Amino acid sequence: MDSPHSTRDDSALIRQALGTTEAFAAWPAALLDRLLRVAWLRTCARGELVYSEAVGEPVVLLVVSGHLLMSRLAAGGPGVPMSLMGPGTLIGVPRALDAKGEARCIYGAHGDAVVAGLPAREMLGVLDAEPSLWKSLTLMLLRQHRQMLTAMIDQLGGSLRRRLAATIARLAQVYGVDGAAMTLRLRLSQEDMAGLLQVSRGAINRELRAIEALGLLRADYGTVTVRDLPALLALGGIASRPAPFEPESQPGHAPADVALMRQGLALVARFAAWPPAAVEALLASAQLGRYRRGARVRIERSDGEPEALVVLSGHLLASRVHADGSYTPVFVFHPGLVANMYKVLDLQHHLHDMYEALDELVVVHLGGRAIVERLDAQPALWRAMAPPLLLGARAVGRTLMDYQTGSTRQRLAATIARLAQLYGAGDGSPGLRLALSQDDLATMLQVSRQSINREMRVLEAQGLVGSEYGAVSVHQLAALRQLGVQGSDEQGAQGAQEAQP
Repeated sequence: MDSPHSTRDDSALIRQALGTTEAFAAWPAALLDRLLRVAWLRTCARGELVYSEAVGEPVVLLVVSGHLLMSRLAAGGPGVPMSLMGPGTLIGVPRALDAKGEARCIYGAHGDAVVAGLPAREMLGVLDAEPSLWKSLTLMLLRQHRQMLTAMIDQLGGSLRRRLAATIARLAQVYGVDGAAMTLRLRLSQEDMAGLLQVSRGAINRELRAIEALGLLRADYGTVTVRDLPALLALGGIASRPAPFEPESQPGHAPADVALMRQGLALVARFAAWPPAAVEALLASAQLGRYRRGARVRIERSDGEPEALVVLSGHLLASRVHADGSYTPVFVFHPGLVANMYKVLDLQHHLHDMYEALDELVVVHLGGRAIVERLDAQPALWRAMAPPLLLGARAVGRTLMDYQTGSTRQRLAATIARLAQLYGAGDGSPGLRLALSQDDLATMLQVSRQSINREMRVLEAQGLVGSEYGAVSVHQLAALRQLGVQGSDEQGAQGAQEAQP
């Protein structure tokens, strides 16, 4: 992406925008000046393509004003709407950390918008020169990801009315504009909502009228005014969460457990670069948990201290629990991954509310306070921790995209392919067995088991997968992934010139 020419006034506006953004507020003036020398400002009209991950060098964008619509790349079309990104949102850091990875998203102006562009290479160079700066950037991006992914999860589960109420409520919380009489005004058309929820405009219109009749909002041309946010949150299943459960058995800290935990942490990307003394500080309060299939997994200690869960063996299913007790499965953590870091680093919020064992599971329970204390004591550890955290958040987002878009067959293929990739299978792998039952897949995709069975038979007939009780074998990962994405690379190539500023 070529950078537009920046004037002195542009630089002043970029400096002001960076100074009010959590990730850059604490940067020394000299480092901000270094970034400003290569930064640029761009004004975009509604509908204009601002950035495509499939085109050019990675760039980091800061939304200065207005909103961008994030869409999934799709063959032969404008993309599938996924989420709105408002002022203060930082876009493109995970892509900058993994420039050769799969391009999945495009960003277009949703109404008039102003964005600041920061060349990714220069920004990462500054961060690597000052590792302590990774902390504020990582925390800000994790909060952004949590807000976006929570909204996407709310779009997946329950009736259309609940999904619509949850989507509007989440967007109003994050991007709403204060208006008269304690209302929140959100620039969101019925076409926008239909795109986000993957339903017809007529269906959105019917449900909006029903919610209007309850006095919770008013829908006008191109906007929604929220009149009763608490009631809208409750209708969307967001108002409360079930009480925490008690684990069936307490994790242990025997000498043999400590040796196994030490060995396991050495194989985990987030902790492999930690010096031995820092690892030992974590192990001092760590506990080893063993869980049978279907068991709920503990995520905090008796005093409320959150725990990170390091998967050593087996598979951990993370789900979002709604106020009525129903839940939406979100992500499967395989060995080597770390769960519940959102809660460890941001004590106010969970991304997932419930974790359970998909099969025989062994996890390390790491105390959240010990992790944060070590990171703050040795700021260079933030540099080692940040990329796996941010790329892990992106993996969750991509899995949610797979759940949401396309036919059941495409969504099923994309979900199996995504999980196979996360388990470490390459395109040339002779096969991989995933511990996933048809019931698990049906719950993830919010369809009936019969629908999953029918589509699995088709995929088996094509030689892409094999099915057995409680498991799926992947035979042709590349073909399975292609069926799921349906030519997204070709769409990324379309409109390449449009993406140039």
